[in-house]
Amino acid sequence: MDENWASLYEQRRAENIVTTSDLLSFAYQIASGMEFLHSKEVVHRDLALRNIFLTFGYLVKIGDFGLSRQTISGSYQKCQNPQLPVKWTAPEVFVNNTIPIESDLYTFGILLWELFTLGGTPHEQFIFIQEVEDEELNVVVKKGKRMNKPSFAPKEM
Repeated sequence: MDENWASLYEQRRAENIVTTSDLLSFAYQIASGMEFLHSKEVVHRDLALRNIFLTFGYLVKIGDFGLSRQTISGSYQKCQNPQLPVKWTAPEVFVNNTIPIESDLYTFGILLWELFTLGGTPHEQFIFIQEVEDEELNVVVKKGKRMNKPSFAPKEM
């Protein structure tokens, strides 16, 4: 490691420059926050970059708990017509009519993609017809189609 790395890192922060190391730190902080929520049997249901707040010192806060629910035995029974963010929701949620706490893991993966594309829109490379967007997305995901690798993601990710 370069012996000047620490001082250069502090300089980048002072200039509000975000590095890949910062993105990894944000990802770790979000994962830690989600681990805490899950330890309390809470499923967030709307984990997305738009609901992540960056505070002074590059500390990350998870917000918007409007869709969050306390689970019973690790899953939440959804209502008939839930208003869930389709592009961030695990496909099995639409099939099983329940939202397992593990569905936040799928959503976290989408959030990582957003983070390492510096705010890209998930699934934007696929063309959807607005009226059937939910069905189209489920078909795309079930067929094994995946989003492109984010430009700023390290190879190891």
